[in-house]
Amino acid sequence: MRTRFTLGGCAVRLDYDGYSGPVTETFHVPWRGGYIRDGNGRQVCARLDSRGPTLEARDPAHMLAIVRREWKLVNAADKRREKREAR
Repeated sequence: MRTRFTLGGCAVRLDYDGYSGPVTETFHVPWRGGYIRDGNGRQVCARLDSRGPTLEARDPAHMLAIVRREWKLVNAADKRREKREAR
C-alpha cells in the first residue's frame, strides 16, 4: 500500500504500511485552527511524536500540509537509520 493522506472536514487520515501491517492514523484540528490532535485527542508534536514542539495549523488544509511535511521527515530519518544499520 502506498502512503495515502485523505482530508475530510477537520480531519486528516493517514494510511500506510507499518512493520506489522497496514496502519491508519487520524489527526484533527478545530475548523478555525489550533493545535493538531491525534485520534485519541492528544496534541501532536514535531515528527508526529508525543514530545517536542506542538504542531499548530490555521485550518484543515494547512494541517494536511503540516502532516505531510512531518511524515516526510519521519520517513527520511527512518531511511537514514536503516542505511547506517546496514553498514
